[in-house]
Amino acid sequence: MSWESEMTIHANIETVWQLFTEENMQRIMPQVVAHKLVSTDPITRTNIYEETYAEGKREETYLLTEIILLDTPTEKHKSFDFTIAKMIHSMGEFQLKKITDTETLFIYRGKNEGVNFLGKTMLKIGSQKKNDEVVENFVQLVKKEAEKDEMKKSSE
Repeated sequence: MSWESEMTIHANIETVWQLFTEENMQRIMPQVVAHKLVSTDPITRTNIYEETYAEGKREETYLLTEIILLDTPTEKHKSFDFTIAKMIHSMGEFQLKKITDTETLFIYRGKNEGVNFLGKTMLKIGSQKKNDEVVENFVQLVKKEAEKDEMKKSSE
């Protein structure tokens, strides 16, 4: 199951990028209830986090690998991957491109793959529509939070 979504956000690229830091992760991913740095490699720009995701009363803890591929004033690019419940491997990326000083193109893409029979079966019976809804809700939340921060900065 794969996804790709693009959206123009009315905020500076740095404002949007700040939402993807450890300090702000909860704002754009409220289901992530724990996000702890385990290791970092400044040479490869790779961070590994122990992350806990909650859905209802159920929680899953896994290792998330994040690689900062690009961090320039006009373009930001970060990839991630993790395996949840030893069944589903998720890979994705967040990409930001500066349009103007107050507009940023946000691109979110990725895919989920079944690791074993159960994971593959779960993805086959899962709804692409439901997955698309989750992606759209995430992109909208990033837009809302970034534009809120941008408004706050401009009123100071």
